[in-house]
Amino acid sequence: MYDDGNNKQFIPLKLFELINFKAIPFVHKLSFNISSNGATFKGKPSKRNIKMIINVAFDFTKSLYMNGKRSTKVLPVIGADGKASGSYYFTFNFSGKPVNIEIK
Repeated sequence: MYDDGNNKQFIPLKLFELINFKAIPFVHKLSFNISSNGATFKGKPSKRNIKMIINVAFDFTKSLYMNGKRSTKVLPVIGADGKASGSYYFTFNFSGKPVNIEIK
């Protein structure tokens, strides 16, 4: 939940944006549905840069599709020892419109 950062009454006044993440696991892909409550308030950014980190138990090509279109690749998270940690990440801009992400 993101609020306006100024008003302690942000919940009763609905001065916040709630971003929902729903993960749907499949055998050889991951699917995420991301949506917003659509709130508007003074100071709300027009878009947010989101970095998602995922842990996966299957091997995949690491191709990412956003709303059906091939997009940025999924990159490995590198640990302090310089080795891949087994987790992956990707970033995207979220403007409040629903987003469907599939990683295959």
